[in-house]
Amino acid sequence: LVHSPMYVDPIHQLDSYLSDFPFVCFVLCTSPFVLFLLFFFNDPATTEIYTLSLHDALPIWLVQTLRLTLFPGIGEQIKVEKQDWWHDLLDVEASDINIQRDIGYRQEAGLYEDDKQLVLSIQPDRIDWRLTSPNKIPEPGQVPDIGPYLETIDKFSKLMLKWLNFGTCPAATRLAFGPILITPVATVEEGYEQISEYLFFNINTENASEFLYQINRARPSKSIPGTTINRLSKWSVLASHWIKGNLVQGVLATSNVLSPKVLNCRLELDINNIQKPGYEVDQNKLPNLYEEFVKLSKEIIEKGDIV
Repeated sequence: LVHSPMYVDPIHQLDSYLSDFPFVCFVLCTSPFVLFLLFFFNDPATTEIYTLSLHDALPIWLVQTLRLTLFPGIGEQIKVEKQDWWHDLLDVEASDINIQRDIGYRQEAGLYEDDKQLVLSIQPDRIDWRLTSPNKIPEPGQVPDIGPYLETIDKFSKLMLKWLNFGTCPAATRLAFGPILITPVATVEEGYEQISEYLFFNINTENASEFLYQINRARPSKSIPGTTINRLSKWSVLASHWIKGNLVQGVLATSNVLSPKVLNCRLELDINNIQKPGYEVDQNKLPNLYEEFVKLSKEIIEKGDIV
């Protein structure tokens, strides 16, 4: 079972430190997820204001997959056999290379930082970069992840911004950013209650199951005027089982459950620019657009389903 602290209580952590000091506390709530406490200490020598943000009290979202997809611009010729993006980006050759010339497909993969797998897939009409867990069988009760989102996205973005700034990176009709995130919960009801904190309604958990909430809230782009950005989010509770069995002609004949059910809140995002007929994003604007996507993803993680 993946263990991760669901909430951090900074008030409890400060309790022993503040107990010896008389103070007055004012609570300011600026949004459903941002709370500030202003402490005015009664110090005869001076008066100081201390501000405490409760952002750390939010659930810790762990990354299952990070994906950047580029749909090449009009007239771009992507030749799968002549691309050196992997080597140029990482200064090493990929450990696995798969080329299917008949369909114009190329995939390169290899370990990144020893505990993550980076995958580059090239097709005539799309290019995908994915950062995910290595291809190995997890231990029973263990849901694979590659670390907290705010830490992992910085590493992924460093790579992607470098690639987007390559002179060989093509212009695009569309750019799409798709993280898949999880955070552990003990019960389905707890998962629904936690998701409710991110939505504008409460989920009635009585006899509830199979909940899936999906919505797209488009916004005008700030980095490219006249462009609209889709902000698609999918919220659910994921149940994982580990089963060992025998397949007979593609059918699971016998099986043994290896671990109890493991539950996680799951958030899947797809942030992309709306494709316009005959329009493409200049290559030199792609880094700014990607950074805007990442900023929007962090906003959803912090504030939930907001307009």
